[in-house]
Amino acid sequence: MSLSDKIKTARKNANLTQQALADLIGVAKSTVAGYEKGDREPDAIKLKLIAKHTGVTGGYLLELEDVQPLIQTLSAEAMAFARL
Repeated sequence: MSLSDKIKTARKNANLTQQALADLIGVAKSTVAGYEKGDREPDAIKLKLIAKHTGVTGGYLLELEDVQPLIQTLSAEAMAFARL
């Protein structure tokens, strides 16, 4: 499942509209729609907020278990996010 699919599924499972999630993470509704279509990708801060407000982990959204060897190349901010 792609990141866009995971964001959409997490939002729906949290019973949030695109507008509600957008308001919670501080972006426009069109930005959330872009995340869900795969036209845009959220930065680390927005991913953290999406995870927080939808009740999933950052690891779920990013499938960190599939890319674990690459974690060492991530920035300090991304590493901190990955530990959530």
